[in-house]
Amino acid sequence: MAAPTERFLQLYIFEKAGQVERLLRGESPQLLSEAPRCLPPYVDLQNLTGDSLVRAVRRAALHPWRDARFWRRAAEHVSALDPQKLPGRDLAQVCLAFKRVDFPSTVLSQHCQQYVQSNYQNLNTFELAAVLSYFCFAGAGLSGGDEFIRAAADEAVNDWRLRETVPWSAWRMLVTAAAEAGIDHQRLFGVAAPHLARNVKFMSGKDVVDVCGAFAEFRFKHHGLLGEVSRFLPAMGLSGPEAAALEASFQRLEFEAPWLLRIPEEIKKSSTSRAGYWGQPDAEFNWCELDYQLVDWIAEPVNTASCLVMVALPLMFLATHEARIEENTGNVLNARIVPVKVLATLDNTVIGWLEVAIALGSILFHATLRYPMQLADEIPMLWQHATQARLGAVSDRTGF
Repeated sequence: MAAPTERFLQLYIFEKAGQVERLLRGESPQLLSEAPRCLPPYVDLQNLTGDSLVRAVRRAALHPWRDARFWRRAAEHVSALDPQKLPGRDLAQVCLAFKRVDFPSTVLSQHCQQYVQSNYQNLNTFELAAVLSYFCFAGAGLSGGDEFIRAAADEAVNDWRLRETVPWSAWRMLVTAAAEAGIDHQRLFGVAAPHLARNVKFMSGKDVVDVCGAFAEFRFKHHGLLGEVSRFLPAMGLSGPEAAALEASFQRLEFEAPWLLRIPEEIKKSSTSRAGYWGQPDAEFNWCELDYQLVDWIAEPVNTASCLVMVALPLMFLATHEARIEENTGNVLNARIVPVKVLATLDNTVIGWLEVAIALGSILFHATLRYPMQLADEIPMLWQHATQARLGAVSDRTGF
């Protein structure tokens, strides 16, 4: 049986190879990206508890196929578990998985409410934030929901909890959950703001938009947080809608961010990436650089230019190194060493040309942001990894 990483690599290569074959037959890549790639494996949740249950739910959340029956059964199964046998860590991971797929469950929301009310001291701040975030998403309209949310916010900023080492993502979930529920908890926002300000550099554009939107909801203006956001704005790669939402939050908070004023209005109003010479970007990834800002025929000029170094270095290596096969002199020692040297030399040459192929694929990918060019970037990487794994396996087997 193959190792998990090898099995994952096999499935990934098989999937990408099938997509290339369909592209060569002329099928639309847009249809390939929208269609479900495979059905989810059947999982019987009745016999799962603890880590096994959490792994099954998290694996389903990462799957491209969404099965509403699975999520309803998962919510019922988790709610039926004895709270004393369900650690807070597991409940938090389950809530994050449900939030990831945007599946609201009243049954799970009621269980979260009862669980926190009876076990709040056994939850750390991150676990409390994850459970509260899902409750505000799925069960804010339940009876006593506002009182529960306010009590949970009070619990999150207790003096003894402030001695914990709390990740910034927990504070993001807490303030966005309070804003979503309409709970203007000033102490929560005041405690969270310095933690969020120190970690703005680690946030994505969506995280920053959510945090600033939560503070703008109640006009809680924290100059340290807003100043750090304004400082790191050029490196966030905001999309048009994100830039427009962030500008609206800054206007509501009466805070000026000069960099936002430099973004053209047509980009802020667009709901998708800007289309250039190569058409509308349809790749699975769109990097931090804004699309088609300098020229109309290169989507990401800076990323494209940086890939030129990736072409030059392996070409310099290939130009200064020669692939040779040494003759066997008949010596026992040489007879053992020669095959290893031959394999290593040839593999290094192959890896050098694969590096060139990767660089050329990256140039095409960043220049167009089209899905076929993404495949041209990714598939040579898989070939390179397979070649390096083969070289490492031979070296381990021979001792050289």
